[in-house]
Parts: sequence; structure tokens; C-alpha cells
Amino acid sequence: MTNRKKNTHRKTIIRIQRRGGVDNDSRIESAARTIIDAMFSRRMANTLRITIKLRATIQNASKETLGVAEFRDTSKGKTARSKHYTIQILRDMPLERQLSTLIHELKHIEQFTSGRLTVRETYKVIGWFWRHPGQTGQATKFPLGSIAWEKRPWEIEACKAQNEFAHLLGIRTRRDMYAEELAEMASNA
Repeated sequence: MTNRKKNTHRKTIIRIQRRGGVDNDSRIESAARTIIDAMFSRRMANTLRITIKLRATIQNASKETLGVAEFRDTSKGKTARSKHYTIQILRDMPLERQLSTLIHELKHIEQFTSGRLTVRETYKVIGWFWRHPGQTGQATKFPLGSIAWEKRPWEIEACKAQNEFAHLLGIRTRRDMYAEELAEMASNA
């Protein structure tokens, strides 16, 4: 009897869930794979399982929220952590905005998987724990609600990623999209 190794090669698993709206599922999945290939190491990417939910509203979020990345622990034991994440994106936005939001949320997943961004409770206070790239030692704690969204270092990094990776998907940068929207609002005023 020969001992055969089971096929141990894994690939990134991406599932799209959509309730209504325009069917851009294949374009969104293709974009996710393109960004993952550019943003993650091959080894890390092959351990990911990502569910992208296109929804009319984002659960447990403010009305201004366009997307959310969340960790889903599907591991059986207490020591192992799976790398299963869920991204929620508003389904009724234009495709270009959805793809830009996807880049932003994938950056958060990269921050989670690298251990640079975590959410946990210490001394009965839930907070964000952040490490800048290359930072060693203790992470900086930001209690929930203690810092405005636009000043959170992990959000600043995710916004920069939107500009950095937009060309890979053939879309405008976040900066250009917002400049155009502001100009349009000013002309309508």
C-alpha cells in the first residue's frame, strides 16, 4: 500500500451573496481576486475565505457607511483561528464605488490577517488595537468611539489603498470620485 499525500493546496475562496440589485457578481469576484493577488502574499491569500454580501443596507452601521469587513470565527477549537471574513457592501451604489469600497474593505482584511488590527476587550473596555507597519511591541489601544473615523490610522491606510490599487481595476481613485461628487454638489447648489 502506498502512502499518498492528500492534495494540500488551497486557494482563496470567495463567495458572493446578493439579494436583488444588479448582477455584477462575476466582476466583483474578479476584482477581489485581482486585489488579493496584489495586496496579500500568496501564502496568506491561499488561506482566506471571504464572503462578499451585497445588501440594500449595512447591518449595525451608520447611514454613511458604504462597506464593512468583519472577522468570522468558524474554527472548532479555542487555539486555532480560521481566516473567514465577511465583507458587506451597499448593492445599489454604482459599480465603480462598489469596487473602490471593496479595495478599502480588503485592506482591512489584510490588516486583520497580519495581526496589525484587532478588536478585543481589556479591562471591560472594548477597543481597537493597532500596529503601524513594522511596529513591534505592544499595540496602541483605541477604545471604541474614542477617535473619529477619518483620524483612525487603519482607515487612513485603507483609504490610501483605494487610491493605490484603483488602476488595477480600471476605476478612478477615491480622491477623484469625491472631487467629482463635491463639484457636482456645488454646481447644484
